[in-house]
Amino acid sequence: MAKHEARIGDLGSIHRSASRAALVRLALAVPLALLLLALIPTLVHADEAGVDHDGELPSDGDLTLAETAGSVLVALTVRPAEGGNAELWLHLQASNPAPEAAELDPVLTVDGDEVTLERCGDACRTTTATVAGGEDVAVDIPDDGGGTAALPLPDQLPPPSAEERLDVATEHMNGLDTYRLVELVGPEGAQTRNLHAIEAPDRLRVDFGGDRTMIRVGDRTFTKRDAERFWTSRERDAADLPSHIWDIGESPVAVREVGSSTVDGTPVTELAFFIDTGDLAIWYRLSVDDEDRVHAADMLTGGHFMRHRYEAFDEPVTIEPPRGPVAQFAADTFGDPPDGSWRAGASAAETLAHVGVLAAAGGVWFLAGVHDRHWTERLPLLRIVSAAAILALVATVLAWPLRVGAVDGVTGLADPDAWGEALNVPRALEFGLRLAGAVAVLLALPDMWRSRATSVAVIGALLTVASLLPVGHAATADMAWLALPLEYAHLLAAAGWFGGLVLLAVTVHHRASQNPPADVLAAFSRLASICLLVVALAGLGLSAIHLGGPAGLVEGAYGAVLGVKVAVIAAVALLAAHVRYRLVPACRAGAADAWPRLRRSVRLEAAGLVAVLAITAVLVNLPPPT
Repeated sequence: MAKHEARIGDLGSIHRSASRAALVRLALAVPLALLLLALIPTLVHADEAGVDHDGELPSDGDLTLAETAGSVLVALTVRPAEGGNAELWLHLQASNPAPEAAELDPVLTVDGDEVTLERCGDACRTTTATVAGGEDVAVDIPDDGGGTAALPLPDQLPPPSAEERLDVATEHMNGLDTYRLVELVGPEGAQTRNLHAIEAPDRLRVDFGGDRTMIRVGDRTFTKRDAERFWTSRERDAADLPSHIWDIGESPVAVREVGSSTVDGTPVTELAFFIDTGDLAIWYRLSVDDEDRVHAADMLTGGHFMRHRYEAFDEPVTIEPPRGPVAQFAADTFGDPPDGSWRAGASAAETLAHVGVLAAAGGVWFLAGVHDRHWTERLPLLRIVSAAAILALVATVLAWPLRVGAVDGVTGLADPDAWGEALNVPRALEFGLRLAGAVAVLLALPDMWRSRATSVAVIGALLTVASLLPVGHAATADMAWLALPLEYAHLLAAAGWFGGLVLLAVTVHHRASQNPPADVLAAFSRLASICLLVVALAGLGLSAIHLGGPAGLVEGAYGAVLGVKVAVIAAVALLAAHVRYRLVPACRAGAADAWPRLRRSVRLEAAGLVAVLAITAVLVNLPPPT
């Protein structure tokens, strides 16, 4: 039994040794098989071509030209450049949607006669032909994504060498202080158009195809997509400008003058040459005028076709860092000076008018339904409401010339047409309602607590608030029948909250802590709660009408300002809730520190609502997304 087990153990050891040997052989065989598979295409094409794969790339003494056939780069090299019975070499580089270069079947014609091509590699085709100069050479790529590349030969063979002309033109272009260029990237029919402005030594602005913009100033790079409102900034090495697509630190090959033409009416000499970076084979064609300025530069390599058109040599170009978020917001809202200054002034006047309207109307309702008619602060309260009504009228009139100035500047103040454009029918209706309402309030205030005078004052307050409707967004909304009632309810509630809060602040200021106006505080808390609910519901409905969807809240200045307004209102609402549910009960219970805290909170709440009104005045001047 022991011998049997020993034999089994020996067999297991032999089996394990054999397994290890098999694994070693497999580990050696797999890489060899993969290497053989990798070499098969090379061996097949080498046997098929039987020539040097790099023969199609130009060298000094050759003539080389390049053009695109759809999404295929076609480069022609004539060797020797003197012509006669010359070798013609084609180099092909394909990109989507064309097939790989090895699968292309180009057709070469010389003066309309087809010339048979031989394959000399995946990207190489060759033939011989007799050329004397001036022949029309064309290469047709019949495959998907192809086209026809026109490669006419220069009239003179060999063409003049142009190394010195290229060096002088490069030196001249590198000495420019400013210039602009139009950049076309991609194959014909699918090009992206980029606009460059260059200011030496380190300022650059590029507008990329109407999609985004980049500005480089020193070591800062600013970028912004057109759909975005604000710029992003990052630090990078400063640009060394000017720089040009052909001046890349590599020696050009086969530099020759290959003809003459015009660019935007300017006579130019055409230079053609080739640069091999080791990673890229690049063909260039430059159009140079008699003053050694480059008017056009084409750079063609596999999958990347770039054509530059230069203009505005040493003409004024100003490239400045973009505005910061605050300055950009101001420009979006009011415009650039000088018009922006007038608009900002008009917006400030409208803010004061809104403060006056809401304080006067809300003050009337506070006096009529909240105040306990205590003699201590009656006269100051009446004076505040009167001042608010007068402020509403004066600020409205003050805004008129500022709006006119925003249309035509100072000269517009003497132009009746400018006044007519600024003071249109909605503005006239606004002033008429405001004047009628303010006069009614002012006439009724001396006898405020008599029933007839109270009714007149309340009607005047309603008219004063209604004066905000003709010039608001609700009047021109698609659903004006719904927007106008919502806007009116929103404004009435805002007036009750803001105007009442201003008078409440005066009331608590005049009352001694030993005699807090507990009933007034309780009554106003109830009124403020109702007003806040109406403001929120009406505001939600108006937002749905004006924004047209959630995207409107994050796109454009209107949505951004509305978001700020909502945030401030929410903060004020939290403070109001704290006053009602914490401080008012504490005051009624006689807590020692409740009264000073309540006075501070009421003043802070009033200041918050003033900020809301200022934001609202800005919002009125912005077009909503709808």
